[in-house]
Amino acid sequence: MKFSKAKSGFTIVELLIVVVVIAILAAITIVAFNGIQNRAKVASIQTDTENAMKSLELFKIDSPASQYPLTLSQANLKASGNNAISYTSYASGAGYCAQVTNVSGSTTLSYYTTNITQPKEGTCTPITNIVVNPSLETATTGWSPRWFGNGGGAGTVAQTTSAAKCGSYGYRKQWTVSGGFQDIGFGYTQATATAGKTYAFNVSQRASFATASRFWVDWKNSSNVSLGATPDTTNFSVIYPMSPDTWKEMTFTATAPAGTTSVDVIWGPYPYGGDPGFGVNIPVGATLDTDCLLVAESASNKAYADGTSSNWTWNGVPHSSTSTGPAL
Repeated sequence: MKFSKAKSGFTIVELLIVVVVIAILAAITIVAFNGIQNRAKVASIQTDTENAMKSLELFKIDSPASQYPLTLSQANLKASGNNAISYTSYASGAGYCAQVTNVSGSTTLSYYTTNITQPKEGTCTPITNIVVNPSLETATTGWSPRWFGNGGGAGTVAQTTSAAKCGSYGYRKQWTVSGGFQDIGFGYTQATATAGKTYAFNVSQRASFATASRFWVDWKNSSNVSLGATPDTTNFSVIYPMSPDTWKEMTFTATAPAGTTSVDVIWGPYPYGGDPGFGVNIPVGATLDTDCLLVAESASNKAYADGTSSNWTWNGVPHSSTSTGPAL
């Protein structure tokens, strides 16, 4: 009689398990490798940007006219590896913007620096502040005060040097009658906004009392009818805690919904339960200051700038027109 000898082997299930384990290990390896590559890329760009900044400052020190280079070749800036460097001169050498970009792999990453900006992620591509009266230097056109607290408060409003952060003037509210703890402090009606475009909003505020502020926008159509707010005013997603007598810069980005032709920018102390200032009425004599409003087409947050900022220019009458320059 002949007996068949059983043969050992893997079942289909076991093979599938092995394949899945190998795939997981491969994915982990790829992710780890990509992470190392990305960190190396960022480190390389940051180093080149910092070196460019140092080189340009040394050039200015050695320059008889105390100016920065006028061209990239004059600047003689060097980039390493897969990095490329570009250079823009402003105001006949009074300012500059240097950008380092890495184009290896599937993504492009850039860092930049200017004569007043430390190296940061982004590009030297100019942006435009579309607010035509961004720092209240000549008028209060477009700006408006809101409540004096949610409990019957009252007070005065003035364009004053005492409220200035950018330039010589700012906008101040002062309480003559105590009001509630929630105060939609200020607003600005921006005449121009385009549906589908993303905007960066930036404004500064200072209160003489401890509070927490919110910052949002209300999109409007051609009939001045609200299309909704960002962030949603029924569920504010960001608070800005404010210490007394300390300027707070507030910024966010938002995309204009369909039908948008203008936008109201709104900000002010609006604490909820647990926030600084919640439940404490704003006292007589308290002040709330604001200044430095930027609205610029951008998908990332931007610092305030206008035509008086370094490397920037007014596109019309100073302090009564839009202004353009590199991000600060």
